[in-house]
Amino acid sequence: MSKFYGNILWVALSISGLCMFLILSISTADVLTYLLFDTPFSGSNEIVEIALAVCIAMAIVYAHYEKTHVKVDIVSEKFPNKIQYLAEIAALFLGAVCTALLAYGAWELAITSVLEQEAAITLHSFPIYPWKILFAIGFTIAALEVTRQFIMACLGRPYRLHGRLDNSSQSMKD
Repeated sequence: MSKFYGNILWVALSISGLCMFLILSISTADVLTYLLFDTPFSGSNEIVEIALAVCIAMAIVYAHYEKTHVKVDIVSEKFPNKIQYLAEIAALFLGAVCTALLAYGAWELAITSVLEQEAAITLHSFPIYPWKILFAIGFTIAALEVTRQFIMACLGRPYRLHGRLDNSSQSMKD
């Protein structure tokens, strides 16, 4: 089960990376078409905005797993271990609640977008709803990750999965 979940986390990170590559490619194409043909790339702003939202939602999953969020611990490092433990549990609980609310709102937006068959209105229109679905999936996985970490913290168990979460071909085959 942990390998399956680890693969889900890796897929989310990969989607984030692909979105970042798309953003870089579209932005480069936009600049080049403007410089070479004196015409901007049509729809580039819409594509970049949508891809950025998905990129961030999927990257938050990995940030939660690695616990790489900004943490100001100037005062909290002076607390006794018991208080630090309780503060960690409280932070994870609040994180789980907030991320679950974000996921809920993202699913409402995605469902509305699917029902309306929402599309970007540019020279080359494209559907927006698949991107909103990916956005909602990202926040759902993030909410599951924070909830999993909260449960593991309450049980006093380590939150990390077995093995390292990496993209090596060996870990994907196992």
